[in-house]
Amino acid sequence: MSGQGGKDWRVIINALAFVSVMLIGIALILVKIFGGGQVSTVIANVANALAYIITAISGFFFVKNKKQVWIWVAYLVGVVMIIIGFILTLFS
Repeated sequence: MSGQGGKDWRVIINALAFVSVMLIGIALILVKIFGGGQVSTVIANVANALAYIITAISGFFFVKNKKQVWIWVAYLVGVVMIIIGFILTLFS
């Protein structure tokens, strides 16, 4: 890291967002061409996981500047719900 603080994180988040968009696009095209299948499902799951991570990190940067405890609790509850929902989707 170059020591510029928040700018490094923004570059990482932007790169993850780019990869996520590309994977979502590939998964959608594969679904249309092949009617679904294992490969498109795996790519879609990876893209969804990246999108969830990006959203959670972005939300964290909003929440870390807030002093109200209820905002932190709501954020943690939301992240836990995302994790549980994603795990249930993978195993169903």
